[in-house]
Amino acid sequence: MGVMIATFAMNAIGAIGTRAHAMHSMAYLSLWCVTVSTIGEPVVYPTQWQWSVLLLLIGIFTFTQQMCLMMGLQRATAARRTLGVYVQVIFANVLDIFFFFQTIPLCGSKQKQRQEPKVALESGESTLEEGLLVCRISVSEE
Repeated sequence: MGVMIATFAMNAIGAIGTRAHAMHSMAYLSLWCVTVSTIGEPVVYPTQWQWSVLLLLIGIFTFTQQMCLMMGLQRATAARRTLGVYVQVIFANVLDIFFFFQTIPLCGSKQKQRQEPKVALESGESTLEEGLLVCRISVSEE
């Protein structure tokens, strides 16, 4: 499903082509991402300077990657854009295995995916995703 939506989005960007600058597409995507992700969620600010630096670096590298992707999609053919979506999925799986030592379940149940973070937090295990998640829980318990 995600690959179909991404293919549609990338082909729409390619259909627009160079008639609009790549920043227009990026600004629209960013607007929708911020709007949808903030509905009903409290704003959490970094509490340590390391998290602020990490957030800044993620923003810089993500902007650079997204800008290069948009500019490339505007100039590529439809077959190449679709191939790019599948290559992104392969790279995401490889990097997930390399950094987090786990694979993405291809036909896993949604119920299991929703329960895994809850079970990990209740068991008190130390995970790679502590930090802001732990800060949010500790603030809500006080």
